[in-house]
Amino acid sequence: MQIEWDKFSKSINGKVDKSKESYENPNNIFKITTDKNQIELTWGNRPEKGRGNYVTLETRLKYELNIPQEIKLKICPNDFFAKTISLFSKNKQKTGIKDLDSAYVFICSSNGLINDLAEEFKIFYRNNSYKNFTIDVETITDKPFLSVFIPELITTQKTLAFYYTFGLQLVKKINGIKV
Repeated sequence: MQIEWDKFSKSINGKVDKSKESYENPNNIFKITTDKNQIELTWGNRPEKGRGNYVTLETRLKYELNIPQEIKLKICPNDFFAKTISLFSKNKQKTGIKDLDSAYVFICSSNGLINDLAEEFKIFYRNNSYKNFTIDVETITDKPFLSVFIPELITTQKTLAFYYTFGLQLVKKINGIKV
């Protein structure tokens, strides 16, 4: 699996950083960093304290945004928790595509952004095997980042490239909006 990640890293001119598990941290982390983006692949060899039998297996992609102001954007599976949170949000939006609107909750403070992203999501939804992902805009050191979190470890170069390209398409659309 690390061979696949190394191949992917070279294909995007990324720098690789690896950290092995230690006594304090049961997780292994494989980071791929480019000028403005970061991919973090995390897997555990043993459970964390207090988590029961569960080991960490997750993938997080972060993309630096180039927008003048913060926007609120959250896209997550349409489960009980998301439905409850979206009840209290005045920024809940729909794409107008029945399959997407029934599968995901879209919360966005920018009018029209969800509709601008709808075509990318439609293609992504059709070709994506991991349906349980979350997309967020978060601020890290005063810079907004688009974060794509998949609660599974992506192990192939092809799937990693698919998610990375999808994130780049979203960033291009988000950077082009008028906030």
